[in-house]
Amino acid sequence: MNFFLDSFVFFFIIIIFTSIFFGHFISKKIKLLDLPGQRKIHKYPVPISGGISFMISFNIVFVTLLLKYTEYTYFLLTILTSINIIFIMGILDDYINLNYKIRVFVSIFVYLFFISTPTVNSIYTIQNFLIDSIYLENFEIIIQLNYFHAIMFSIFCLLFFQFSTNMIDGINGLCLIHLLFINILLKTFQLEIFVINQINTFLILFILVYLILIIQGKSFLGDA
Repeated sequence: MNFFLDSFVFFFIIIIFTSIFFGHFISKKIKLLDLPGQRKIHKYPVPISGGISFMISFNIVFVTLLLKYTEYTYFLLTILTSINIIFIMGILDDYINLNYKIRVFVSIFVYLFFISTPTVNSIYTIQNFLIDSIYLENFEIIIQLNYFHAIMFSIFCLLFFQFSTNMIDGINGLCLIHLLFINILLKTFQLEIFVINQINTFLILFILVYLILIIQGKSFLGDA
């Protein structure tokens, strides 16, 4: 389906712009700001509104998808619950600099829930997000993981992605460009589950819109 002809695109754009406005307003109101310092190039306090803006639009989009695609209720609720908990932890970290041990413990707990919660796909088959096999295409080898190893490997992948992404810093927009590249790559796959394509479309649009603010130095993402 053509990206720009997608029926959800204009709805997503309206939600994204609205959420960015409110995210910016909320960040200033609660004084969630990145203050100027020796190692920083901005001269004035910049709202850390990225996480708030994203979560406002994310929740609206997911509730809309939940109402439209009822067969994916468990699938969408699992993602929605997990990301909201991670967001709360991130915004607390932006405020009070949480101990890294707390962040790791909470993340492991959330990801354990995320990968083990049963979901339902388009043909009503019970599945979950557990990575239980690894395919090495060049060698034509499939490594089957037992349940314990699958849990450990899945959690490691999610933690590695979370913390490595969080460490991308130094140049405004670098993290978003990294995430944009990943989502455009995912967009090239023709997935059977239509709702995943809608989520991917939303992510690409949000990143493209918010990237403008980031590059101009008018807003930052923050850990949230």
